[in-house]
Amino acid sequence: TTDYAFPAVVPSEIAGGQSSTRHLISHGHRRIATITGEPWMQAAQDRLKGYRRALATADIPFDGELVVEGDWSASAGYAATVKLLALKDRPTAIFCQNDRTAIGCYEALK
Repeated sequence: TTDYAFPAVVPSEIAGGQSSTRHLISHGHRRIATITGEPWMQAAQDRLKGYRRALATADIPFDGELVVEGDWSASAGYAATVKLLALKDRPTAIFCQNDRTAIGCYEALK
């Protein structure tokens, strides 16, 4: 919004995606998947930008197969994780772009 009448705290979505992915890279992961929000969501687009920047900085090639679109729900996180686990070359880590997605991911990994 352009209404600046109210104070607000707005996170840096790009930095968040980059930081989360860098953390996984720092633990030795190179095949890192991400479960996004819907493509029209600016926050999801920016978190994906951060993810891609972190991979590029670490000289890890981007693999579109490791990006699964979700809707930030637990059920989408579950379904996306099942899809990722079915890959022949499975990811070693999954960056879930929000908490509800992570809950679904966790349930699928049990």
